[in-house]
Amino acid sequence: MGQNCTMYSPESQDSTISEEQKDLLESNKVKILLLSEIHTKLSIEEDKISEDPSSKVEESSKDNSETTTGDNKPEKRPEKELPNGAKYNGEWVGDQRHGYGTQIWKDSSKYEGEWRYDKANGLGILFHADGDVYEGSWKDDKAHGKGVYTHANGARYEGDWDLDKQHGVGVETWPDGARFSGEYRDGKKNGKGELLFADGSKYNGSFCSNEINGYGEYLWTDGKNYVGYWEHNKMSGHGKLQWADGKSYEGFFAEDKRKGFGIFQWGDGRRYEGMWKSGKQHGQGKFTTASGDTKQGIWKNGKREKWLNE
Repeated sequence: MGQNCTMYSPESQDSTISEEQKDLLESNKVKILLLSEIHTKLSIEEDKISEDPSSKVEESSKDNSETTTGDNKPEKRPEKELPNGAKYNGEWVGDQRHGYGTQIWKDSSKYEGEWRYDKANGLGILFHADGDVYEGSWKDDKAHGKGVYTHANGARYEGDWDLDKQHGVGVETWPDGARFSGEYRDGKKNGKGELLFADGSKYNGSFCSNEINGYGEYLWTDGKNYVGYWEHNKMSGHGKLQWADGKSYEGFFAEDKRKGFGIFQWGDGRRYEGMWKSGKQHGQGKFTTASGDTKQGIWKNGKREKWLNE
């Protein structure tokens, strides 16, 4: 599951490239960053049951082993107000919540579901005071197994959990229609996944720590398409970028800009092969005309300085 997040990066070739349109990915990159930040909010960071002192029936050193309950069966008792003000209504075995029950905290948060040895274990639903809801499996007061977390604003995660963190495979959706489906590790997107944006653009590939990292394909709604390597949500490494009008660039990128050796081809057959820097032709390169004639030259900051051998 997932990956070690080791990134391929191009050999830092001093000469690099740069050329035409700057209409590349700026707006979409911002959206990627924003969505990546949102992803981190979907795990249950605050354990309402185990960390909130209101979950403690009382401070004691009781043994929670199987022998605690012996052969006793859970018994339903009247609602009990706990020392911290929380109220529990449900089944008990001895002095431990055990069976099915509902606990309401002073801030109006509520857990309803299964308990075992004084902790939420099994299936249950937790209503947070701010309107967020988690429904699914629990283990020792933490979301564990399959579950659904729904935010008050409509954002939603459904999938695997491991001790209060998204871990495994899951699906996130947002009110604006954005959607992520893929792999998680330790509460973050790690591994393979597909991220669909509200405007219809799409990324399919590798993620690491909630960022686009590794190899993947990005498709824009205007027909642009990039297949290659990414680092920190930006094109970095070797890849191929194609435009809907037939233009293409294949070569190296660094932080979303053409850098290093690359080949740019126009729709009419013209072609530049050579070095780039900061997205522009920079260094030595070969230019091929639409008719097939070739010339060697030197470029600087996107402008040809001279032809060689003339």
